Amino acid sequence: MEVKDRVMVFRTNHPEWAINTEIIENNEATGSVIFKAYIEDGEGRIRGVGHAHEFRDDKSSMVNKTSHLENCETSAIGRALGSLGIGIESSYASYDEVMIALDKEGRSEEDKKEDDDRAEERKNVKEGTINQSSNRAEDYIWPGKKKYHKETLGAIMKKDPEYLKEVLKTKEDILQDQDPRLLAAIKAVISKTDFPNAE
Repeated sequence: MEVKDRVMVFRTNHPEWAINTEIIENNEATGSVIFKAYIEDGEGRIRGVGHAHEFRDDKSSMVNKTSHLENCETSAIGRALGSLGIGIESSYASYDEVMIALDKEGRSEEDKKEDDDRAEERKNVKEGTINQSSNRAEDYIWPGKKKYHKETLGAIMKKDPEYLKEVLKTKEDILQDQDPRLLAAIKAVISKTDFPNAE
């Protein structure tokens, strides 16, 4: 049962109850968002809770590219309503969760490996092992808007070392003026030296 249908059943059966949501995490660097939804009865007692976790760059979800916050909130609401027994006749998972899982089954091993690599990188960012204050140049997150958007310099160096060398060759002067820390990180990754500490 889709979330919109779960909400309609909920509103019909419990008109005095409330659906509340809150953002637990919204990490712009990784595109990761976590929502919590909880259902309160007319006396303010919590009757159901649901959580959801989405990524803006999730290849299996076109919705997340423009609306990952909204999609995550909707999923959390669906799970909270599911915890009340609404719409779980065949499954506790939401319709979208099932469709995404089925979509992933048909994907190539290379696509799955790429998703696993991105998931591992997101996990590392979320846990704080990768961040912009790291002293490891390969952990510096690429700020580009298109190619390699939000990937680490280490990941880019593994995939396309010539790209970073070309950036260094053609944009060194611009980077020196606009983002000297990024310039230092690129040089360190290419030369495999330690990343200089921030001034």
